[in-house]
Amino acid sequence: MGGRGGGDALIDLWAAVDEGVPTVGGGVDTCLERFGTYNPDFGVRGLACAASPVLPLAQVVERAPVTPFRSGPHTVTADVVAFDFESTAEPRFGRYDPAFVRWAVAHAVPEGASRTLAQPVYDHHVRQIARMYWLAHRDLVEQGYPASLPAGPLADYAAYLRGAPPSAAASVPAYGPGFSVTAFNDESRALLSELGLPLANEYTAIYEGNAAYAFWMRREVDGTRGLWHGGLRDLLAAFDADWLAANG
Repeated sequence: MGGRGGGDALIDLWAAVDEGVPTVGGGVDTCLERFGTYNPDFGVRGLACAASPVLPLAQVVERAPVTPFRSGPHTVTADVVAFDFESTAEPRFGRYDPAFVRWAVAHAVPEGASRTLAQPVYDHHVRQIARMYWLAHRDLVEQGYPASLPAGPLADYAAYLRGAPPSAAASVPAYGPGFSVTAFNDESRALLSELGLPLANEYTAIYEGNAAYAFWMRREVDGTRGLWHGGLRDLLAAFDADWLAANG
């Protein structure tokens, strides 16, 4: 593995997102099998799905010095990045290799003229996600995470990741036991006033907030939370500096 270096190593991924989102937007079944989402036009999985026909994700991870995950329900080869989302009754998730995360965050922000070209892509497709993930992390820390959390869905999920059974209150019967994509709706909705964006459909941001809370708590378990948070700070500083200054 390995390949191009420097800040432009992933500029074609930015271009792929920009090209791919209009292609798959609205096709609710387009991304379900490979990416486990009905939402191809928002959310991290949606962006990954949108970009993949233009630039297969396997080609991106082939550039990294190591494979993304040390363990978890993923298959990563030269041809495919596949996910197994079938089990929700136990906390099966990918444990990132810190070396991969360091590579990803070091190369995610383009340099020079390429950054200027990437700014509209950030504005149109990434800004809402980046802000929601930042706000969710800040909210977790302000509530005392990882040392403690007030009783509720977030504390239940933290316990679940440590081996406790899934909270019945967080489960949706149609999905079976486990935490549904709506488990942190109340917490996510509370962040919307700080998002600083007009929302034609606030559900998109609430969905991303749900994903963000769970992401950060899983990253605490695999030991990469600080690396990802530093990378997100770099992304916001490059493309969204005024908002970051007001919400840092």
